[in-house]
Amino acid sequence: DIKEIRTAYANDQVLMLVRYNDGANEQIAQYASTSRGARFDLVSATWDVSGDEPDSMSVAPLPGGGFLVVYADGQSSTPRYRSRRIGSAFEDLQNADDVVLVAEDVGPTPSRTVWTDEDGVVYSVVSIDEGSTESTRLYRTADQGDSWEAWGGPIAELNPGAKDAYLTEFAATSTGGLGLLVSRYIAPTDGESDSA
Repeated sequence: DIKEIRTAYANDQVLMLVRYNDGANEQIAQYASTSRGARFDLVSATWDVSGDEPDSMSVAPLPGGGFLVVYADGQSSTPRYRSRRIGSAFEDLQNADDVVLVAEDVGPTPSRTVWTDEDGVVYSVVSIDEGSTESTRLYRTADQGDSWEAWGGPIAELNPGAKDAYLTEFAATSTGGLGLLVSRYIAPTDGESDSA
């Protein structure tokens, strides 16, 4: 049961991640290509290591080559957003060090996106469970994922002080200092809930 597919291109390599459910757990299969996606080689069929179950992922190419993957770790007792960096699409993500992107819980619907700006800085937008509300926050890394910092306050709260309305399923990019975030939203009392 395929849940999502994410790809990125860097230095004549394509990294493709396929998230699926094997009937018991969320898994990610990793594929790599040097033919611009005409043919893929399987790198790893399952990524579900002890204490780390990736659920909802996004991938960005890095300046100079390599990839940065941001994902929601849904297996730990305190779910967190994490990132992993690899120098090649053929390098197994399971063997890469993970870095906690943000210490808050991921919330009921893990949502994240990651992209590299033209200045080489990598940004990520994630949904955060703040107890009484769901918020959407922007983070950045200037060292290709070795460390992350919050970049401003909440960028979107549909119903501040309540958890019944929030953004989900992000895609974002930026250029010339301007950013664009596209998402769906959940609002049970809204007839347009689950719309973009």
